[in-house]
Amino acid sequence: MIDNIHMVDYSAIKDKAKQMWSTFAPFENVTGLAAPELVKFAGVQKGDKVLDVGCGTGVVAITAAKQLRFERVQSRARSEDGDLSDLEARDKRETGWGLDVIIQEADFSFSNESDLDDLKTRVSAWLDNL
Repeated sequence: MIDNIHMVDYSAIKDKAKQMWSTFAPFENVTGLAAPELVKFAGVQKGDKVLDVGCGTGVVAITAAKQLRFERVQSRARSEDGDLSDLEARDKRETGWGLDVIIQEADFSFSNESDLDDLKTRVSAWLDNL
């Protein structure tokens, strides 16, 4: 039996993140101009893999069914993508990192069951209404 369970107050964390990000607009122009220069400086080339860490609030989730995600991964035709069991192992690993909690606690969620143009249209409409 666990005597001392620490529950995370995700609402408080999200409220603090919203408060912090609410003042970001004046800096967006600066970061928008700097980002391409940082990519050039880093020497990122087409086909490179880049890990984008700590670059957003994490309160918007985009999901898709496992089979559809697998079909999309397979369409990339990368040797490292593997088969469905590899995708399932990646899902399990990312769940261990807390991705399932992030998706569950997201303020907004989009189901990406159609094509990219449809997703872009829905996300743009959502952004226009913020």
